[in-house]
Amino acid sequence: MRTRDRDGLGLNDIKTANACDRWARSGREEWDPRAFPPGVGSADPNDRGRCHSPVHSKSMTLGSIAVVLGSYLLGSVDFAVLIARAKGLDIYSKGSGNPGASNVYRSIGKKAGMTVLGLDLLKGLLAALVGAAVGGPTLGAAAGLTAVAGHCYPVFHHFRGGKGAATLSGVMFALYPVATAVLLVVFIVLIVTTHIAAIGSIVVTLAAVPGAWLTGGRGWALVWVGAAVALVLYRHRGNFARLLRGIERKVVEE
Repeated sequence: MRTRDRDGLGLNDIKTANACDRWARSGREEWDPRAFPPGVGSADPNDRGRCHSPVHSKSMTLGSIAVVLGSYLLGSVDFAVLIARAKGLDIYSKGSGNPGASNVYRSIGKKAGMTVLGLDLLKGLLAALVGAAVGGPTLGAAAGLTAVAGHCYPVFHHFRGGKGAATLSGVMFALYPVATAVLLVVFIVLIVTTHIAAIGSIVVTLAAVPGAWLTGGRGWALVWVGAAVALVLYRHRGNFARLLRGIERKVVEE
């Protein structure tokens, strides 16, 4: 007779759920029967279906929903608006009117602009790290996507947000650090040579999906990163138009 806990779950059920958690957090796509204790799993690839028991699926689903919603709320905290407000300014009425690091840099100063940049990066980084810890790289990328969406359409600021490039960079750094390090160098070179933040942001954003793929990004994780890239590029549509007309603002106006 199997021993059962107070909720009526057998010990093998509990071991299976724990093994499934470890498999999900590992980010491994291939089935590894060694993840299961003796008598619980087998070498049959179909046994991965054991990771979809009602108890495990419910707990993982609720956890995933909490992470995704929490990431959106985190992304909705617009530090450009808050820092400008702390200085008695309305960032929406300054410079380009965009609540982002570049506009803060131009309108308020270097220190404030770099602070906003760092905090926006941190939002994406934290969202992706927490998501990956809970459900592997796929949930990490999904959480990153909602953090970017929150930054672009923040519920706390009447859905008037920034463009999401910095937050997406934080997501990429959490999930694909090697690719992000290379893209960071490219971004710096473009900023130094052109003095136009939009050029660096657009080029690096376009390279995000290929960079993720080249460093191991696969499956739904890559799809969610691609969706975040599409959103960031959409938010830069005005920059595309100004670049074509040759009137895009520089980081430091001459």
